[in-house]
Amino acid sequence: MQLKILKADKETCGKYYTIIREVFSLMDPARITRRIERFDASTRFYVVEEAGEIQSLMFLTDVVVGAKKLGGIGGVATRKPYRGKGYARALLKKILEDTTNEYPALLLWTRIPAFFKQAGFQDASGYFEEDKAGSLPMMCFHKPAATVFPQPFDKLPRVYF
Repeated sequence: MQLKILKADKETCGKYYTIIREVFSLMDPARITRRIERFDASTRFYVVEEAGEIQSLMFLTDVVVGAKKLGGIGGVATRKPYRGKGYARALLKKILEDTTNEYPALLLWTRIPAFFKQAGFQDASGYFEEDKAGSLPMMCFHKPAATVFPQPFDKLPRVYF
């Protein structure tokens, strides 16, 4: 297993599109393209790659929540033949290590909260409006939540990625 961090350039975004279409075959291709168009210089892809083929990936990008810049994790996907090998867990561990001093917290939306809870993420639905598609917002705080969000604010919509 070779873990790499790639920039969100045209080639990497093309590979990301291919994997997301493969893993989430029912997802609207236009929606995937719109999400890719929002990637910027802060976006990094954490990938497991062998022989030039990406087997598992997730991206990390800046997001602003309640006037705080956080790290946003998305696009978590592993191709079927490579599932159960710990690839996504290794990528998530690397992101957590890399971001300890970069962001006060990380945010993601998921339908598999148990996986992320094992890595230290907690339910963050108290900060966000309910996602009609059924994803749960989760956050991993590198700093205490009270210092990340010292002031109360209205629940936020899911508009980050």
